[in-house]
Amino acid sequence: MLKILADREINTVAEHFSALGSLRLFDGRALDAATLADAEVLLVRSVSKVDGALLRDSGVRFVGTATAGVDHIELPALERAGIAFSDAAGCNARPVAEHVITCLYLHAARVGCAPRDLSVGIIGCGHVGRSLIALLDGLGIKHVDFDPPRAARDAGFVSATLAEVLTCAVVSLHVPLIADGPWPTVNLLDAAAIAALKPDTLVINAARGGIVDEAALVARLRGAHALHAAIDCWAGEPRVDTQLLDASWLATPHLAGHSFEARLLATRTLWQAVRAWQGLPAAAPPVTLPALKVERSVPAHGGVAALLASVYPIGAHDVRMRAALAVDANHVGAHFDEIRRRHALRREIAAYSVACAGLAPDTVAELTALGFHCV
Repeated sequence: MLKILADREINTVAEHFSALGSLRLFDGRALDAATLADAEVLLVRSVSKVDGALLRDSGVRFVGTATAGVDHIELPALERAGIAFSDAAGCNARPVAEHVITCLYLHAARVGCAPRDLSVGIIGCGHVGRSLIALLDGLGIKHVDFDPPRAARDAGFVSATLAEVLTCAVVSLHVPLIADGPWPTVNLLDAAAIAALKPDTLVINAARGGIVDEAALVARLRGAHALHAAIDCWAGEPRVDTQLLDASWLATPHLAGHSFEARLLATRTLWQAVRAWQGLPAAAPPVTLPALKVERSVPAHGGVAALLASVYPIGAHDVRMRAALAVDANHVGAHFDEIRRRHALRREIAAYSVACAGLAPDTVAELTALGFHCV
């Protein structure tokens, strides 16, 4: 019988994998060689580092991560050892794009302009970047797209320069964390890039910690020509730079991509990958997500921005994070994980219907472009 070791926080992991073998669960941040024991399949999230040292004396033959990013996996070590691998690339593209759109709308309301008045610079046009571009195009919001690696492999894509992106009113990061090679992303938004940003620019990091020079960002946030920051990914996760937290407009514990839909899709992707690795045919998944249509209305005060905030209560996550760290800064990591565990999952916009009777046609079109079902 196949011996499977899986992070207990992977959504519906028992329902999917129990029938494929003997399933054992573990705490993702406590993974070590002893925990592996006789596991043949290892299923992790981004909180677990999987490298050659961990796997050296193990019997692991397949590693899967229920995440889009793979910077926590030492892929060359897996390849050298002949260990099969699967990720869940693209599974969280839509909710991360919705996170950015929510930040954009709330920021526009805060500074007193329409979302369409804000240009968006997108750094990284992979799964998430493309999903964000589709949303922005539907909403008629201008964007400038920067992705030299994609331009090198895709003749149909033309990348802007980083300098052009930095002129936008909003700069949103969507690249993997890469330390070397022709296009490294560690500190891609470095001190020079941060200094080049216009005053009042909103910086959104819903990609990975380490892509932004956090010390330089804090200095600029506190300077005379201040910026705004919505930080979801932090360099030292699960610990966070409390100075950056204090200086940020919105601070959340890496939950931009945590929708029910994305988490279920990630698990389903790994389940199909393990089945294929075992030579089993594709099959209908054991868990499906109800096609829920929760009714909402556009608030009289706050409009579409307030509607988005009711669907995705990002402000409440910010309050929880600041309150927990203010009370007990010595256990930042535990609080970071607890907020994610207890409060992060949400339904995506498509799960909601909105009563549109009496609304202006432009508003109905806007709601439809966001993904709401208008009734």
